Amino acid sequence: MTSNFSNSTTLADGRVLVWDEWGEPTGVPLLYVHGTPGSGREAQVLHHAAGRLGIRIIAPHRPGYGGSTHLPGRSVLEWAEDAYTLLDQLGLPAAMLLGFSGGGPHAIAFALRYPNRASAVGLIAPAGSPTGVSAVVSRGAWAVGMPVLAGILGLPRLGRRLVARSGSRRRSLRAASIFTASLDTAVGRGREHLRGAVRDSWAIYGPWSRFLNWNQKGLPPFLLWHGEDDTTVKPEVSHRISRALAGSQLTILPGVGHVNALSEHGETILSELKSAAESAR
Repeated sequence: MTSNFSNSTTLADGRVLVWDEWGEPTGVPLLYVHGTPGSGREAQVLHHAAGRLGIRIIAPHRPGYGGSTHLPGRSVLEWAEDAYTLLDQLGLPAAMLLGFSGGGPHAIAFALRYPNRASAVGLIAPAGSPTGVSAVVSRGAWAVGMPVLAGILGLPRLGRRLVARSGSRRRSLRAASIFTASLDTAVGRGREHLRGAVRDSWAIYGPWSRFLNWNQKGLPPFLLWHGEDDTTVKPEVSHRISRALAGSQLTILPGVGHVNALSEHGETILSELKSAAESAR
């Protein structure tokens, strides 16, 4: 059970799409949608759990991250097209999806646009899609704040701060090292990579939700998990998304922060998501 860091493909418009693989290479496919900023290396935190559960994690880097070509002005809808193409090229008719934080809107967009290609969808502390003044503030905060944080704190310190204090020290330190490596892959190569993070955040906080049919029939199961103590993305966001997705299941994790929802509860989340996909067949 090994990981592969060198997968890439060329899309129809000439852009390069890079992805990592984790877990069991011959297992049930899961498309992991990383946070913001982040990269496919983030899914390493689920590597051993996925192996035990027989899950193959396919974790693409979104445009502007980790070798994937920039796509200026993109929305989460363009990423859905990229993911669709990747599944086609891998010969996968469908896959589970798991979106963490900023990956949440991208996972939602894919599943609502191509419900027959998603066997089940998991969302961990998904970021919201504010409108009006709040959208402008969110976009501006990321455009200014991301370069400042990376410059002042440095990536190792920023990675450690992303890991909540709850949970065992060993697991927290391991998660911190993985998230630091993911950040280094995503934004650790100069201003151009920071620009990818800013564009990613603009896509997340853009008006993507209004272009999707949230009430269509035949949607896959949606499962959401959110830490009760999450201060990065408030639990109210998951409550709002769950209400918009009829029949979805929301689990609030007591005493859990943002990153710990993934690092401490990853195996349970993968197990429940796989069960949901099997039940939906």
